[in-house]
Amino acid sequence: MKERVSFLDGLRGFAAISVVIGHLHLETVSYTHIPILSYLFYFISNGVNAVQIFFVLSGFLMAYLYPTISSPFLFIKRRYARIFPLLGVIVLMIGISTFLEINLWYQQLLLLILIALITAFAWRILKNTKNVGNIIFLLFIALQVTIGSIYFLMSITSSMQNPDNMLLPTMANLTLTTPLLSIAEPFRSPFWSLAPEVLFYLVYPFFVIPLINYGKKKGLLFNIVMVVIVTKILFDLDSAVISLANLQTMHIGRSSGFIVGVLVGSIYSVQGKSWMFLKEKLAIPKVDLVVLALFIFMQTNYFHITDLNDYISTNLYFLISSIIIGLTILCALSENNIINKIFTHKVLMFLGVISYSLYIVHQDVINWMTSIFPKLSNNDVQSIVFSLIAIAVTIGIAFFLNRVVESLYFSSKKSIKLNKTKESIKQDKSFLYVSMKLVILMIFLLVIYVARYSPSFFIHRHNVSKSLLSSKKALIHEPYEITFYSSHNNLSIVSLDMKYKKSASETQATIKKPAILQFELYDSKNILISNSKRAAYLVEGAPHFDFGFSPIHDSASKNYKIKLILEGGSRFDQVFLDTSSTSMVTKYIIPVKISSAVFSLILNRLVFFANTIPAIFALIFFAVIFILDKKIPTYPSKGK
Repeated sequence: MKERVSFLDGLRGFAAISVVIGHLHLETVSYTHIPILSYLFYFISNGVNAVQIFFVLSGFLMAYLYPTISSPFLFIKRRYARIFPLLGVIVLMIGISTFLEINLWYQQLLLLILIALITAFAWRILKNTKNVGNIIFLLFIALQVTIGSIYFLMSITSSMQNPDNMLLPTMANLTLTTPLLSIAEPFRSPFWSLAPEVLFYLVYPFFVIPLINYGKKKGLLFNIVMVVIVTKILFDLDSAVISLANLQTMHIGRSSGFIVGVLVGSIYSVQGKSWMFLKEKLAIPKVDLVVLALFIFMQTNYFHITDLNDYISTNLYFLISSIIIGLTILCALSENNIINKIFTHKVLMFLGVISYSLYIVHQDVINWMTSIFPKLSNNDVQSIVFSLIAIAVTIGIAFFLNRVVESLYFSSKKSIKLNKTKESIKQDKSFLYVSMKLVILMIFLLVIYVARYSPSFFIHRHNVSKSLLSSKKALIHEPYEITFYSSHNNLSIVSLDMKYKKSASETQATIKKPAILQFELYDSKNILISNSKRAAYLVEGAPHFDFGFSPIHDSASKNYKIKLILEGGSRFDQVFLDTSSTSMVTKYIIPVKISSAVFSLILNRLVFFANTIPAIFALIFFAVIFILDKKIPTYPSKGK
C-alpha cells in the first residue's frame, strides 16, 4: 500500500469545514463590508465548490492507490464498507427519530450514540464470521437494485405515490437511491454528493481503469484529450437526465471532478515524463502563487460568476474549478511550497482525518444547536458565537463517530488486497468480458436518453438546423419558424429544448406583465392548426418543453411548420431556443388497435437512440477504448 499523502488530508479538511460554515448561513454584515474580510468569508464558506474538491480528491486517490485491481468485487466491497456504515448510522437515527417523533435534540443525540455503539459492536462480531461480509454486501446490493426498481412500479401505480410511512424514504436514503424515486428526497442536503461518489466507484473498475491503462502508453497530451472527450460525454448525459425523475440531483456534469482527479492521480502514480515535466514547471515559486491565486478565486466567486439557472455555465465553472484543484494538488506534491505548507497545517489535517464524519453529521448538529440557542442570531457577534459553538460541537461529535464507526473500516481494510503485482496481472480481457461491458454501457445510455418518453407514444427526432453544436436563439428578437416532416399518424406533441433566462419566482414577484410564449402549428398549406399561449417563465425547470394539441390522425408523411413568438419580455424575462440538430422531438399517440405495438415501440426507441448523436458518440468512444484495452499490457504503478 502506498504511503499516505498528508497534504490531501489538509485539503479534505478545508473542504469539509467550508461545507459546515456554508450551511451555518453566517451573517456578518458589519464585518464583511470590509473587502478583505468579505473575500476571506466567501473563501472559507463556499461549500458548493468545496464538494468539487471532494470529487477531485476521490478521482485522484482511486487512480493513485488503485491503478490496477485484482477484483472489481473486492474493490466495490471495500468502497461500500467505507461509505455506507457511517451513512447507515445517520440515516437510521433520522428515520427512527421521524417515525417515533423523537424531536428533542438530546434524545436524537443519545439515539445517534446508541446506534453508533451497536454498529461498532456488531461489526466486531460479524467480521470474524466466515463469509458474512460477502453475504451482507450482496444483500445490500440486492436491496439497492430492489429499491431502484420500485421507482418504475411507482411511475405506473398512482396509488403508491406519497407513502405515509418512513420505510421507503429511509431505505432509499440508506441505499443512496433517492435520485431514482420521485417520492423520496435526501434526508439531509449533503447526501446528494454521496450518490455520484458511489456511482463513480461502481464504474471505476469497468470503465475508468481501461482509460487509465490506455492513457499510460500515450502520454500527457493524449490524456488531456481523453479528459476533454469524457467531460463532453458527461455534459451530454447531464443535459439528458434533467427530465428523468430526480436524476438531475446526481449532477452528472460535476463528475468532471472525478475525471480530472483520475488524470492527476495517474500522472503522479506513474512518475513518468509527464510528472517530471509538471514537477519542474510547478516548482517555480511564481507558478505556485498563480495556482494558489486561481484556487482562491474559484473558491470565492462561485455565486458571482455562474448563472444558477444555466446548467451549462455551471458545469463549465466546475470543470475549470476541477482543473485548478488538480493543479493545486500537483503543486503541493511537487515541492515543499506555500500550498503544501498551508494544507499540511495540523488543524486542517486533523479535520481531514474526520472529514467524512464531519461532512455527514454537521447538518444535524446545526439543527440541534439552533434549538438550544435560538436567540444567538440577532446580530453579528451573537451569530459568530453561535457558529463557533456549533463548529466545536460538530467537530466533537464527528471525532466520536470517526473513532467508533469509521475506524472499523481502517482496522479491517488491510486484510483485503486490491493492487496487482507485475507477476500476477491476469486481467480478463476476453471478447465476452468486453462485450458484456458494451452491453451494460448501451443499456445505461438507452435508459438515460430514451426512458423519459412515455410508452404510449412513438417518438421521432428532427433536425432544427444543420449545426451539431448547441446554439441559442433569443425569441425576444423575432419569431422563429421550424419546418418538419411528420413520420407517423396521430401527431400530438412537439417537444423543444428551451431555457428561461431568469428565475420564474423572481419574475412572478417583480414583473407585472410577464412575457407570453405563443406556439403556432401550421400545415403544408400554411393553415393554422393549433395555437396556444402560456407564461414564458413556465419554461424554467422543463428544458425539454412540450407543446400539446389535439391528435392529428392523418399526420403521417406530411410537412408541418412551427412558429414560436414571444410577446413582451425584457432582458431577463425571455426564452432561448436551442437550435442544434438534436433539440426537437415529435410524439405520436400509439393506436390501441396495433397488435404489434410492443415490437413497434421497441424498434421506435432503438431508431431514436441511433439518431441520438451524443449517445452514439459515447458508445463508439468506449467501444474503441475497450477493444484497444485488450491489446494493452497493464503495468503496476511505481509507487513512492
